[in-house]
Amino acid sequence: MRLRILKQTLEENIPLLKLETNKLNRQGMGIVYQLINSKNLQMAISEIDKLGLFKKSIDEVKEYPLYTHSNDSILFSGNEYNGLYKEIENLEKECTNLSNALTQLIAKEAPNEIKKEFPNFKEINRIETKTHKLETKKK
Repeated sequence: MRLRILKQTLEENIPLLKLETNKLNRQGMGIVYQLINSKNLQMAISEIDKLGLFKKSIDEVKEYPLYTHSNDSILFSGNEYNGLYKEIENLEKECTNLSNALTQLIAKEAPNEIKKEFPNFKEINRIETKTHKLETKKK
């Protein structure tokens, strides 16, 4: 996979790795957290999973009932929410760190720009010297 595509996929999905919740007080259940962006979160995790990276973190997230519901709104107990929050936070940090590293590795290119890499000038001088010696030997 090309690094630019990898970087683009991460940049598109990192903002979606957020738990948007409402804190509710349910009678008989106590405080629960209503996840209201599960579809976006599932989509982002699936796209990142397709990259073949962060398997351990993604597998940890998949342990939570995020993938067993078809609704966009899911209720979590306090313990479930805290665990899921930590796992999503870890995944988001890993993705952000890789994205930042790729940003530094990949030079920004302007449209209609042609890049030309020049050879090492020491090597050119060495070749020139050898060529000159060969020419003087011929004469």
